[in-house]
Amino acid sequence: MRVYNNSFVEHLAERAANDFRAGGWNVVDTGPHQGKIAETTVYYRPGTAEEAQAKELAQQFGLRPEPRFDGIKNASPGIIVIVTKEYNPKSK
Repeated sequence: MRVYNNSFVEHLAERAANDFRAGGWNVVDTGPHQGKIAETTVYYRPGTAEEAQAKELAQQFGLRPEPRFDGIKNASPGIIVIVTKEYNPKSK
C-alpha cells in the first residue's frame, strides 16, 4: 500500500502510514499528492484483490473505499490511500 498526503499538514502521510502499520498493514511508500480529494479515501483497481483489501482497510479505520480515478488509474498495483487534513482514524 502507498499513502499520500493531500493537505498542508506536515507528515500526515507518515502519521497515517504508522497508524496502518500498527493495524497490521504493509505500507511501502509515502509522499505528497497534488490534487483535490474531498476526504481521506482508499483507492483500488476494481475487479482485483485490491478491492477487498481496500474495503477491509476502510472498514478497520473508518475510511471511504473508492475505485481509482483517472489520475491514478494506471499507477502501479496496490491500494492507494490519499489522506486529507481531516484524517482521524477511528481505529488503530
